[in-house]
Amino acid sequence: MGNQSSVTLGAPGGNVGTLEYTGAGSLASNMQFVAATGGGGLFKVDGSSTTLTLSGNLTGGGSLGTSGPGTVALTGFRQHV
Repeated sequence: MGNQSSVTLGAPGGNVGTLEYTGAGSLASNMQFVAATGGGGLFKVDGSSTTLTLSGNLTGGGSLGTSGPGTVALTGFRQHV
């Protein structure tokens, strides 16, 4: 995710962007995410005993989902519509 202040997942036209976490241990991030209107985002956690905790703002009008055996915990402000 680098030095960006936010990450936009997906694009109009039904395009879905996936953020996949393949690490062996749990991870926390305060990165802001935008689910693109007309598209959306998918958070995928590969490890069954792994938790990806996202505490940054989550905004946008696109779809949002999770996949994989791990856990996604959204603890930040959500203005997702």
